[in-house]
Amino acid sequence: KRIVTASFDNTAKVWDALSGELLSTLHHDGQVWGACFSKSGSIATCSMDRTGKIWDANGKLLAILTGHTDFIQSINFTNDGSKLATASYDSTARLWDAKGTMLQVLHHRNVVYAARFSTDGKRLVTASADSTAAVWDVVTGRLLYQLKGHEDQLWSAQFNHNDQFIVTCSMDGAAKLWEAKTGKLLFDLKGHTKAIWDVGFSPDDKKILTASADKTLRVWDVKSGKELLNIPGHANQIRSAMFSPDGKKMLSASNDKTAKIWDATNGKLLQNLKGYTSGLWSIALSPDDKQIVASSGDNTAKVWDIEQGKFLFALKGHTDSINQVMFSPGMDVKGIHPKKILTVSKDRTAKLWDAENGNLLSELKRHTDKIITAQFSPDGKYIATGSDDKTIKLWDADNGVFLSDCIGHSKGIVSVRFSSDGKRLISASKDSTAKIWETSSGKLLFDLTGQKERLLSAEFSPDGEVAVTTSLDSVVHLWDAMTGKLLYSLIDHSGPVSSGKFSPDGQLLVTAGYDGIVRLWEVKTGKLFKKIDAHRSNLRSAEFSGDGKRIITAARDNSSRIFDVATGNLFFSLSDQPGEVEAAIISNRGDKIITAAARTTISVWNAKTASLLYTFFTVGESDHLTVDKDGRYDGTEAARKLLYFTCGTEVISLDQVKDRLWVPNLAERLMHNETINAAKLSDINICGYMPRVEKTRLNYGYRLQITPGTGGLGATVVYINNIEIKRYQAADLKKNGSAYLLDIPADQFKEYYTAGTENKLVVKSYVATNDISSRGTEVTNEARKDKVPPNLYAIMIGVSDYKGAELDLKFAAKDATDMSKAITLSAGKLLGKDHVFVYNLTTASGNTTQPEKKAIRDAFAAIGSRATANDILLIFFAGHGVLEASPGAIAGDKKQFYFLPADASASQLTPTGLKEVGISTEELMEWMKPSKIKAQKRILVLDACNSGSAINQMVDIGKGDYQAARNDDKTQQVKQIDKLSEKAGFYILAASASNQSAYEMSKYNQGILTYCLLKTMKDHPELLEQDKYLNVSGWFNQTVKTVSELVRENNLRQEPQLITTTNFNIGVVDTEVLASINLPEERLLFGSSNFQNSDETIADDDLELSKFINQQLSEVSSRGTPAEISYVTASNAPEAWTLTGRYKITGDEIIVRVNVKQSKLNKHNFEIQAKKSDLRTLAATIVKEATAWIMQTKKSG
Repeated sequence: KRIVTASFDNTAKVWDALSGELLSTLHHDGQVWGACFSKSGSIATCSMDRTGKIWDANGKLLAILTGHTDFIQSINFTNDGSKLATASYDSTARLWDAKGTMLQVLHHRNVVYAARFSTDGKRLVTASADSTAAVWDVVTGRLLYQLKGHEDQLWSAQFNHNDQFIVTCSMDGAAKLWEAKTGKLLFDLKGHTKAIWDVGFSPDDKKILTASADKTLRVWDVKSGKELLNIPGHANQIRSAMFSPDGKKMLSASNDKTAKIWDATNGKLLQNLKGYTSGLWSIALSPDDKQIVASSGDNTAKVWDIEQGKFLFALKGHTDSINQVMFSPGMDVKGIHPKKILTVSKDRTAKLWDAENGNLLSELKRHTDKIITAQFSPDGKYIATGSDDKTIKLWDADNGVFLSDCIGHSKGIVSVRFSSDGKRLISASKDSTAKIWETSSGKLLFDLTGQKERLLSAEFSPDGEVAVTTSLDSVVHLWDAMTGKLLYSLIDHSGPVSSGKFSPDGQLLVTAGYDGIVRLWEVKTGKLFKKIDAHRSNLRSAEFSGDGKRIITAARDNSSRIFDVATGNLFFSLSDQPGEVEAAIISNRGDKIITAAARTTISVWNAKTASLLYTFFTVGESDHLTVDKDGRYDGTEAARKLLYFTCGTEVISLDQVKDRLWVPNLAERLMHNETINAAKLSDINICGYMPRVEKTRLNYGYRLQITPGTGGLGATVVYINNIEIKRYQAADLKKNGSAYLLDIPADQFKEYYTAGTENKLVVKSYVATNDISSRGTEVTNEARKDKVPPNLYAIMIGVSDYKGAELDLKFAAKDATDMSKAITLSAGKLLGKDHVFVYNLTTASGNTTQPEKKAIRDAFAAIGSRATANDILLIFFAGHGVLEASPGAIAGDKKQFYFLPADASASQLTPTGLKEVGISTEELMEWMKPSKIKAQKRILVLDACNSGSAINQMVDIGKGDYQAARNDDKTQQVKQIDKLSEKAGFYILAASASNQSAYEMSKYNQGILTYCLLKTMKDHPELLEQDKYLNVSGWFNQTVKTVSELVRENNLRQEPQLITTTNFNIGVVDTEVLASINLPEERLLFGSSNFQNSDETIADDDLELSKFINQQLSEVSSRGTPAEISYVTASNAPEAWTLTGRYKITGDEIIVRVNVKQSKLNKHNFEIQAKKSDLRTLAATIVKEATAWIMQTKKSG
């Protein structure tokens, strides 16, 4: 259940094997080279600091093993945990007892790499660089015999499971099998051609597995010594290998950054486990400064919204590393998104992607070697790619069609750049030349020769008249780009020059040298203008800001710096970055600087003050964290759980301090220059601040001893499966000196355990302010072995008809009815019809139980009397939600949120009236809290206006145990959704954020959220697990995306809120379920019309014909369900239609030329002649004819 890892960062870390949670950090004063568990759970570590250490299961240091005079290579326990052996570079192995007392010193003539006990613990085998292994008596330390015969250093030696054999492996490429009793050589296992790094027996002791630097695994027969399998497949040496516990599979790990699982019988590859390397190789900023694309060594590129600090999507498809990424110039027709992204790769392809959604548009396949560089032409029409195949290729950027080759270089291309007018192209090559080409034909115009070493860059000046080349030979050349003539050789650098960049006005050139010096040159004269001693290490780049007044550098000394061009003075140093700065970019607006460092992080800085705004880094494939300079953070839920602070051996997870330091939407707020009033890390002395909770096993259960830290003691909370079950205040606990005791009988909470799975009971204690907690102490993790089929209990509430007509809605009851039908059928197929219990409380005609307050309360009570922890609770509410002050509230108090049941009326929308008839968040939480409804899997769907505010206030049930980061609605809402999820265990989907509407749309005959829930079920079969199971997470996440798309297209603002604690399947979706979901056929969407008088002297709609047509569209749209169209005053939806045109007036006659447009394209036109005096009839005729044509066109395909 635990994993221990040893690291060169001077620590070993202990992790929970299931959750990945860091449990403890074990410190040394040097790199940690080995770590292992004993069967009792204690841990041993060894280090370059020449010590071994013994720790208890909780990471408390028990003993330090001192005596070695050089690095300790390995450490191991005996099977019973009573003794340890260490192997060291001081040419000794040493034996110790479990208390850390040295028992024996065992000498070799050179480094000892390994020391392993026999299964019975009576003997020890050591492997040494002196080319021998030795077997020792553990009690006396006496040498029993030596195993001689290897011709090079021995790397490993070990006994088999019954102590009958010993196997050794060596850098001489051989493994040997020995008789353990006598030391007699039985077999030479020869076949590898290079060093063998690892060797081991199968669980049944019938086979031996070896892993070698020759990139192969081999399997040998113990009985005969014969080779059974020779398994190639890795691209680099294999450092370790082992059999699975059942002996059926083998696992290998290689320097090629992969692990592979093999069939142990036939050597067939079963699984390739590719390590995710998030190292950044190239970054680019979108034209609007809102997005970054970054490539990495894992063959992907990732796109991020830097305004919000959020991951957008990954570009997957390359089969090798991506060398360069870039956005196309300009924005899409809506001005919302960049047009395209280009990636070029070592896999010999370039790919064009849609920058809005990451869809692959086209592949550029013609190169025969890896592509190193590329660029879009300034107008975005062309792409040039340069490859190690010695060619440059030109492509049509619209469709990826190959246009022409530029052939002439004798070695690979390192750089390609277009001139500002796009008519010429300059290339730099490893062949020490640059060449200028004609874009339209690929014709070579000029050969720029004279550099003595390979070129590193080539650029045109802004006007295209001058070119610069830089090289490994330390000389910079300026060329006349119109004639190919050499103008100046700029000699001053003392080493290679990585880049040369022109100022925006073309008057100056900045060069970046490996000598760390930035040089400014006058382009007109070639004279050295200024030298700036910028860095103490290699400069990767130096370039001008957009106004030409500043220079920004990126260097290998972990910093980026900004200098004044006129004086050469240092403005700012962007230092303390986590590694070498790979790139530094000034935003197009000049207000931000983006740096990429250590191939792992992206940092965003304020360009005016050089203050760090935030650092952004990836965790896994799609998770991320954002951290500001004050230690406040945001990020995806999964990533937030994998970041820790450490104080000595104390490990503090972000979850413990999230109420203080977690600031939702942190990056977005920083980018908008908001003041963040949340606590800073420096404000919290977190070391020793939290309570410490220690568990003791008793006969009747468990005892928790809670020792307050410097932050005092607040509530102590019991969680089962991450759901709060019970809360104790300090007064409820038994005082024990400076500590407190909490006894938990073994069966106290068993009624909350779910069947057929483990149930984790965890206790956390909070500081006095109840906003920072201890780490969760796992009390027990028991499994209920009985497999009781779960029941689904659903309350489907839909209120369209209220008392009086003022509050009536069109579709709320229909929404609840449609959702109920789909859920009942789908869940019944998963759980069985007899296990689905649905309480339909809607105002739909024919429904017997009206959704009045008492009926809703009674439904909750009925479920509470029946539901067990094993069951599922689903609550769906469609109707009005209102905000109103509570009775007796004073100015400034927060408003209370109320759900309106069917017995509410407009006259009761007062504090007193709502208190009587409305369902407050406090009441709702009371009805469904875990102690009343024990169902552990809980889903809450709120399709109501201001439903985000409902979630805001549900957390108030915690009686003041929560402190918000600041009085910020959006921040509080996100944090309170999270807190509600923690307290009540809900998977929550709210239709809108605080102070937002949840829209009904006649276009769909439903509320937007419900429509999108049903549409996702019907139209997204790819979300179904095993092609049939409806997974709550996939369902809700896609629904949120669909809602966002719909409201954006219709110029509405509705942001669904989603919070998750768990994930499970809720139903089966098959053809019958799909057939039962009857989505309304989309009505034609019309935006506002625009008509003009064709008389140029008027040039206006003097008859207001547009107004009459818009009125007609609105009237037709509002006729109810039979209507064929839906009208909105403005829409970004690509499917929206608009009517435009011109009219000519002659006397009382009017002739109208009508254009029927979609996405700004003219799809149809017609003319109508009518009387000017009856514009209303004319408008109706125009709408009717346009609608009829569109409908006919849709029917005909």
